[in-house]
Amino acid sequence: MRAAVLALLFVATVAAPARAQQPEPTAQLTLERNEVHAGIPFTLALVVDGFEDKPQPDVPKLEVAGAKVTPMGVTPQRRESITIINGRQARTVQVRWVFKWSIEVAKPGKLRVGPVTVVQGSRRAVAAAGDLTVQDVETTNDMKFEVVLPARPVFVGETIDVKLVWMFAREPDSPQFSVPLASSEDFIVTAPPATDQRRTLSMRIGDKELPVPYEIDQADLGGRQVNRVTMRLLAAPKKAGKIMLPGASVLGSFLVGRADFFGRGPMKMFRASDVARTIEVKPLPETDKPPGFAGAVGTQFSIAVGTSRSVVQLGEPVELAVTVKSNQRLDTLSLPKLDSPGGLPKDKFTVGTEVPTGELADEGKTKTFKVVAQVTGPATEIPAIAFSYFDPVKGTYQTIHSDPIAVAVKGGSIIGAGDVVAVAPTKPGPGTRAVDDPGAALVAAELALSSPTAATSKPLSGALLWLLVGALYAIPLLLLALRTWQVRTQSQREEAAEVRAARRKVEAELARAAKDPARDTAGSLVTTLRTFARTLDRDPNDDGGLFAKIET
Repeated sequence: MRAAVLALLFVATVAAPARAQQPEPTAQLTLERNEVHAGIPFTLALVVDGFEDKPQPDVPKLEVAGAKVTPMGVTPQRRESITIINGRQARTVQVRWVFKWSIEVAKPGKLRVGPVTVVQGSRRAVAAAGDLTVQDVETTNDMKFEVVLPARPVFVGETIDVKLVWMFAREPDSPQFSVPLASSEDFIVTAPPATDQRRTLSMRIGDKELPVPYEIDQADLGGRQVNRVTMRLLAAPKKAGKIMLPGASVLGSFLVGRADFFGRGPMKMFRASDVARTIEVKPLPETDKPPGFAGAVGTQFSIAVGTSRSVVQLGEPVELAVTVKSNQRLDTLSLPKLDSPGGLPKDKFTVGTEVPTGELADEGKTKTFKVVAQVTGPATEIPAIAFSYFDPVKGTYQTIHSDPIAVAVKGGSIIGAGDVVAVAPTKPGPGTRAVDDPGAALVAAELALSSPTAATSKPLSGALLWLLVGALYAIPLLLLALRTWQVRTQSQREEAAEVRAARRKVEAELARAAKDPARDTAGSLVTTLRTFARTLDRDPNDDGGLFAKIET
């Protein structure tokens, strides 16, 4: 008993210093930018040291009076180090947890942030509160910012183009955009893919900073030629009603004093703001809604279905590739169940319950879904698949169909007892052996591989057979000899053809000279004779003065 007490005291004595050496967790609030401006979101980070790498602490609740706070998640930062002292290796692991929030304040003034408490198991860390000064930003006539929305009412689920038009006479330094639509919970907002990363501007969409592609040209602003940058966002409203959107804005720093030799000088932040806007979102009509409608909204769609194979056994699965194309991005497009009305017949096909996600292509305007269907009944084709969508311009539902695909379904037939036909017993004839087993039945079956009329035919033999074999060898040899003669005599035959053609021309010119005046035929006759002499490899000038006499 005394030994056990001493052991417990020893463990407590050793463990107490170990706990005492473990540092207490610390937490601190930091800003990613030194300055905070009204109307422009800024990022606040909570840095926590001293926690373990697992489990992940819950995101603490951050409330800031008079500000809109959006959580941006948590990220662990792990750092390992190894120390060797007197040949003994010690491994140290340090974990830092970083929590981030996006905060937007509408008005300038003092802003109180914190305190914030974060907990991991039995340990906790508290970040002290602090005050921020939110600065106001002056406007300038050198910039203009405008959000262009559709002039008509839109429908729930419709993907609309949102244009951001930014004009400036002088290019500002480090522009910052605030677009309430991009972070609104009432819309699904995405940015078109960027084909040239050099022509993108960073913008916060949801809880991420994403590159937004832009186009630049020249425009008129108050009688001045300015640069105009046009950016595009894609937004799909999630609910019906009139949605109020605060005014968007852009901030940029401009040089306000005389620049030094290196072009540097005092900088000041300026703002260009748009007015608040309202967009009307209508619900999709319930009248005439197709039974297979899955929420697709747009003006142009097409559907095509492909199959992995055209021959399938009964009961085997077959993979279908359903491709939907449109003139807009299809990020939020979902495919209706293929066994719903207008899809695969349930008596011939069985479709799984998993919802396919689809893969985007062609800058997001093509989406392909892979669906596995099991063939459970006799079928000759994959029937046309119906796809329904709502046209917001026409205000009606539209239904299109894919082309059917021919398939061959193979499967064995199940034979029951009723399908067996009994054979009446017969008396054995001459040369026929009787069957002793009364349980055996004689079934007449034709097992020959050829037709009955060919049973008495005799194969080829004798001279006719050898004649056919000789022809198989002789014909290729004759073709080879003919081709060899053509290759060897090609140049000779070409020269002979050239001589014959030249002779015919001479004869034609002589015939014409016999009828027409000499002054009309002498020149062409001499030229033809010279050409004929060259084809015979003779010198045209060795004519004894004949050609000169004809020309004279």
